[in-house]
Amino acid sequence: MQQIKQIYTPPTVPASIKMTNFHAGSESYNVIPGEASFGLDLRAQENDVMDEIKAKLSHIINSLATLYELKIKTEIIDEVPAAIINESAEKHLKKAIIDVLGEDRLQPRLLTAGSDDFHFYTLLRPHIKATMLALGADVQPGLHDPDMTFNKVALTNGVNILTNACLNICNVKEDL
Repeated sequence: MQQIKQIYTPPTVPASIKMTNFHAGSESYNVIPGEASFGLDLRAQENDVMDEIKAKLSHIINSLATLYELKIKTEIIDEVPAAIINESAEKHLKKAIIDVLGEDRLQPRLLTAGSDDFHFYTLLRPHIKATMLALGADVQPGLHDPDMTFNKVALTNGVNILTNACLNICNVKEDL
């Protein structure tokens, strides 16, 4: 953990590495376990910073395995990349938001270290030009909570915004 805490990432790009679980031993407290397992949660706002983190983490694990003559098995269980925003797609979406809801409802792009399965599209197919649409939907008590509720009017707003954006792109005949 000390070496993981020492991993440097640019302070201008939100990123984190957290140990989220650790399992070793049994019910008995007087037996030194022969093996252990642990899980890490890695996040970064930008994919190149995530690649850096993974490379540095791999180096730490390989160095410890060599130093202590251990076999350390690693497995990536879930990987979710950061968004890759295309400026042209974002421009069209902004125009659609203004057309449908008015300029006063347009908010600046939200930067987050969060990620989504949808981001694989642009990561694995760089020719796809995409952006993200976040709808203010008054989510309570929070996203992914089993008791989550939201303002369903936001769904209609989203449909209208996306329809408007598609029609605008077709009308300008831009290769998006």
